[in-house]
Amino acid sequence: MKRTLMIMVLTAAMIALPLFSVQAKVVHLAYVHSGDALQNYLIRKAEEFQKKTGIEVEVVVGDQNKLKVMMAGGVEPDAFELPDFDYLQTQGYYAPIMPLLERDGLVKAFNPILLDRMTAADGVLYKVPAGIASVIGFFNRTMFQEAGVADPLQLGKNYDWESVITMGKKLTRDLNGDGLMDTYGVDRPWGYWRRAVAQAGGDFYEYNEIGQPVKSLWNTEPMEQALTFVHRIWAEGITPWQHSAPRPEQDFYFWNGGTGIDIVDSTGIIGPYLKNVDWDWDMTLLPAGPAGPIASGAGGYGPMIFASTKNLDATWEWVKFAYMDRDNLREYMLDVGVIPAYANVQRDYAQLAGIANKNFNAIFEALNYLPPKSYGVIPAELAPRSVNVNAALLGQQPVRQFLEDLHNRMQSIIDDLIKATP
Repeated sequence: MKRTLMIMVLTAAMIALPLFSVQAKVVHLAYVHSGDALQNYLIRKAEEFQKKTGIEVEVVVGDQNKLKVMMAGGVEPDAFELPDFDYLQTQGYYAPIMPLLERDGLVKAFNPILLDRMTAADGVLYKVPAGIASVIGFFNRTMFQEAGVADPLQLGKNYDWESVITMGKKLTRDLNGDGLMDTYGVDRPWGYWRRAVAQAGGDFYEYNEIGQPVKSLWNTEPMEQALTFVHRIWAEGITPWQHSAPRPEQDFYFWNGGTGIDIVDSTGIIGPYLKNVDWDWDMTLLPAGPAGPIASGAGGYGPMIFASTKNLDATWEWVKFAYMDRDNLREYMLDVGVIPAYANVQRDYAQLAGIANKNFNAIFEALNYLPPKSYGVIPAELAPRSVNVNAALLGQQPVRQFLEDLHNRMQSIIDDLIKATP
């Protein structure tokens, strides 16, 4: 009831926002791992915005702990764009965005399917539509050619989990005979297991009609297939993860040219990391799992605005300036190398990002392979991102046993949450 009332009050206030005061100051928390290109873009745009409006925008760079500390101290930023805080969307923490888009006539500037995908479980849009995170596959064409291996585009529909293992073995090579690998087949696959769950046709939880988790699915077959696949990548020694010593693992990150296949990154790496490499790369759909080349996590992304902000009008003008101004978005594409959610400039992306000669259509084709939309709200203690599955991935515990233990622990948490629900 409290959350609903807060949203109603905020929505009513947004219908007729006052002119913002030039004395307002906006604090924008950017994710430390978003890359220097995006952070520099925001800092530059903040300076331009202040010159234009008189409103100061302080761009703070930090991680999840930074935001938690700010929230605990009652000094949360006006806007932030960090992962792992979506679970607070339906608890009244964030301002609804759709009334602002409607007031300014901006709803039709975005793909309605994208806006629907970004909408939370309670039917409210809390994220400012800033960009499209199309989760695709990347490969080092130069490495494939030098090893005489057919690449993912050449395999086409036959590019699947098993072919990743086969390719990975051929691309993991000791080129100088010193007994150490100089190239690996697959870049850091440790985060891929969550995506692999969707590719196996699975999910983490079942939810009730109000979006509350009611049943753990951690012991199901799709979950076992997903973790087993990633375990095989490690067990075969075709990834630098835990295998690269004495060289640091970072030497083999995909954008550093040390691995042939990247199945963990989104299009966000194109501008910051792949812009000036001296080898040939390209894009493709993710390798198909049992349920196909499902791209979990793809869709729209953008900052959220705290409902507690005292500068809602100024904050909204700031995020519009950064993410909905046509001239600024051309810089956004050119410098950061990401695809804006603002539809009218998307057609310029391939040329500005310098990838007109790449398999550019894979970015949009991947949006045809999204898993069913989940309407559940996962609290922090159940969030898959916070679950450490290394014991299974690194062979320290059999996958099936690990998942059964994890399932029991997660179901116990769910049962306690249900009992505590009024």
